Amino acid sequence: MRGLLAILALAGAWLYATGGVILPAPLGTLADVALYLLLGALLARWTGGRASGLALAAWASAVDQVHRAFVPGHEVGIVPWLFTLLAAWVGTRLAVRVRREPPVPPVFSQDFPAA
Repeated sequence: MRGLLAILALAGAWLYATGGVILPAPLGTLADVALYLLLGALLARWTGGRASGLALAAWASAVDQVHRAFVPGHEVGIVPWLFTLLAAWVGTRLAVRVRREPPVPPVFSQDFPAA
């Protein structure tokens, strides 16, 4: 549930940040890379796997590219999509790599001494 809340908070910050501001070419690309790196990491943690996190991030990036096609001044195409996909891939790799091992529950013996 925490992961879903983090993803929703990221989506809200993303929508707030894109409220009419168009960054110049290198800054816009770097902002997208940072965004999709974080999105890929959060989705990988939330879904529990690299492949599913990457698939969801790729879908979100494709939807974003379609949306940007209707906004004047944005670069749209396969190259920006590949950059965001690469960033999401790196994010999924980093998220699963830093995942902590689950704690091992204590083992209790069921052998009781005879009274």
